Amino acid sequence: MSDSTAKSRRVQVHISPDDSLPEVLARLRNHAGKPVQLEVPDHSPILLTAAEFRALKDAAARSQIDLTLKTTDSLRVQLATMFDLIEGYAISRRGKQVSNGAGDLLPAGSGWRTGTDHESIRDDDDPISISRRRRSTMEENRRREPAPKRQRRRAEPEEEQGSLDYLDKPEKGTSVAKLVGRVVAILLVIGLVAGVAGWYYMPEVAVTATLKEQPVSGDLIYAVGLPGATLPSDVQFTIEASRVSATVNIQASVPTTGVRTVPGDTASGSVLLRNPSDAAITIPAGTQLENVRGVAFATTDDVEVPAAGGDGPGESQVDIVAVEAGNSGNIEAGALTGKFADFDVYFSNREAATSGGTETEIHSVTDADVQALEQTLTDQLRKITADGWARQLASGESLVAQSVVPGTPDYQIQQSVGDEVDELTLTGTVEASGLVFTQSEVEQQLRQAFEQQFAGEVASGYQLLPETIDLGESQVLSEAPDAVRYKVAATGNTRAVYDQAAQDHLVEQLSGSGYGDAEALLASQSAFASYDISISPGFWPERMPQTPDRITFEILQADTTAATPTPGVSPEAEAGS
Repeated sequence: MSDSTAKSRRVQVHISPDDSLPEVLARLRNHAGKPVQLEVPDHSPILLTAAEFRALKDAAARSQIDLTLKTTDSLRVQLATMFDLIEGYAISRRGKQVSNGAGDLLPAGSGWRTGTDHESIRDDDDPISISRRRRSTMEENRRREPAPKRQRRRAEPEEEQGSLDYLDKPEKGTSVAKLVGRVVAILLVIGLVAGVAGWYYMPEVAVTATLKEQPVSGDLIYAVGLPGATLPSDVQFTIEASRVSATVNIQASVPTTGVRTVPGDTASGSVLLRNPSDAAITIPAGTQLENVRGVAFATTDDVEVPAAGGDGPGESQVDIVAVEAGNSGNIEAGALTGKFADFDVYFSNREAATSGGTETEIHSVTDADVQALEQTLTDQLRKITADGWARQLASGESLVAQSVVPGTPDYQIQQSVGDEVDELTLTGTVEASGLVFTQSEVEQQLRQAFEQQFAGEVASGYQLLPETIDLGESQVLSEAPDAVRYKVAATGNTRAVYDQAAQDHLVEQLSGSGYGDAEALLASQSAFASYDISISPGFWPERMPQTPDRITFEILQADTTAATPTPGVSPEAEAGS
C-alpha cells in the first residue's frame, strides 16, 4: 500500500483554537484502534511542551491509535520528532521546504533541522529554553552565510543601525526589568506545567459497588435410624443411630384447682344526700346504707342535710366506706341508691363509683388434681420420658423422641390434698430405651446436601454463597421402631460474579472518561445492585483521572453469615407424644 493511500485512510482530527488538551485526548479515544492524523494550527495554545506531547503519546498508546502529527510549526515538529509522532521530516539549511514523505511540507527558513542536525530536546525543556536555543541556532546560521551577504548588511545606513543601539547597550534599569520579566515568565510557565500536571494526575477516585443477590430455597427428606433399616427412596441421606437403654429421671405437673378467697382492702367513695322534708335532718357518722344486693356501707362523718326549699330538696355530700373488705364494695356509679331506714333522706352515688376493694385467691390441692396429674403421666409418659432423657444426654448427643419405649414409672407426688400451692408435681424414674445419634452429623450432611441441591438452581452469572445456607426446623414425616423420617427446609443466597479481570477492565474504561460517561458505564454493569463514586480532594471537579492507577475499585459485600443453630435443638424437638 502506498504512503498516500495509507494517509487517505487516516482519520483526520483537527484542533480548533479553543480546544484544551483534555478535550483533544477525549476526541482521540473515540477513534481507538484506528490510524489518526492530528492537525495542529500554528495559533493553537496547546502542544508546545514536552510534557504535553508525552501525555498525547501515552493516550494514543492506551487507545492503540497509530498517531501522526500534521503541523507547520517548527517547534511542534521538533517535539513530535522526539516522540516519534512525525517520520521522515528534513529541513533544508537554506530554508527550502522539503517533503516529509507523506506529502506534507515544512516551513522554509525555520532554522530547525531533524535527524543528526537538530539539537536534542530534553523532557524537562520549557518553551523559553527552547526559544533561546532557537535564537542561538539562527545566529550561528547568519555567521555561516557568505561574506558578501554579511558585507551588504554592514553597508546598510548607519542611521538605521544607530537607531537600534539601545538593544545592544541596555541601560541598567532596563536590564533589571528584563531579568524580572524573564523570571516572572519562567514562574508562569512552571505554574502552567504544574497546573496541567495536577489536572491530569492529582485527583484520586474511589469507586465502590455492591453486587446483586438472588435467594434460593428448597427442602429435602432425611432419616435417623438403625443400620439396615428399610427406608423409602425419597430419603436424601440417613444418619446412623444406636439403640440405648437408660434409667431416666422424670417429672410432671398440673395446676391446682382449689380456691379460697381472702379479703384485702376495703372499698370507699361518697354519696349525695337529698332531704325532701321541710326540716333539716342530721345523719350521724356510722349510719349504714346498702344497695339492692345487700352490700352495706357506713357514713364516715356527721352530716346535716338542709330542708327542702322552693327550688327542690335540700342536698349534702358525705363520704362512705364498705362494711366488709373485698371486691364486693366496688360499685359502679348510679348503682348505689336508696333511702335510709331511719331517716327521711335519700342517697345515691350517681356522680362516681366506689372503689378500692381487693381480695386474694389462694389455690390448694384437691383430689381431682391428684387424679389429673396421674392421668397426665399415663397419657404423656413417652414424651415425659424423652424430655427427661434429653436433659441427661452427653454434650453433642441427641435422642429420637419417637423411638423412646418407656417401662413402668416409679414416682412420688410431692404435695397433699389441701396444701395451698399453685402447682401439683410428681418426680420419679423409669427404665427406657431409644435411638441416640450425633446431632452435628445431621447439620453437616444437611448443609452438604443443600449446597449440592442449590448449586443446580443458581442462575447464569451468579454463584452460591454456602455460608448463607440457613436450615429450618426438622418436621417428623413418619416413624417406625428402627427409623424416623424428617423433612427440613432451607434458604440461601447467590451473588453475581464480578472477577478481578472484569474489575481491571472496568477501571481501564473509567480512566480518562467524563464523569457522566463514568456513571453511565457503572449503571450499565448488570452485576451491580448499586455503586458510588468518591473524588479526592473533595473540591476537585467531577472528572475521572487520566491514568488507571489513580482509580481504586472495591466491591462491598453485605453481611451474609449463616444463622447460628440454637444450642440443644434437634430433630426430635417437634416430636409429639
